[in-house]
Amino acid sequence: MLCSLLVQLLRQNSAVFQLLEDLCRSCRDGSGQQTDSALLGVLKGTIRSFSTTYIVLDALDECILRTEVLEVLQSIILWRLYDLYILVTSRREGDIKKVPEPLVKGSGLIDIQNNEPETPAELEPSAHALWYL
Repeated sequence: MLCSLLVQLLRQNSAVFQLLEDLCRSCRDGSGQQTDSALLGVLKGTIRSFSTTYIVLDALDECILRTEVLEVLQSIILWRLYDLYILVTSRREGDIKKVPEPLVKGSGLIDIQNNEPETPAELEPSAHALWYL
């Protein structure tokens, strides 16, 4: 997921390509393996280079590497970047439902299976992460 996000963002803003180049050099010009921590650092720098960034993750419950994706999402949410918006859709599953509750304060956890779901307009203006379960 990290590499995919980086590639998609770098396609939109090649000016931050230097961040990825520096990471490759630090890993013996690509012959070594980058750590998730290093990739997260490049991702954070890349996101900061945009005035606003949207990350959309659909059908998280269908993801094969769900545990790893949830860990990455937790890290990204903890950055509390002002102009980063995250939308996650998923069926209700225990491991997925636990993640947003403590992390996404002031944001939206919307139950679309509820008869009367909240609309995004009813959420606080500071809502940066929406989880549709």
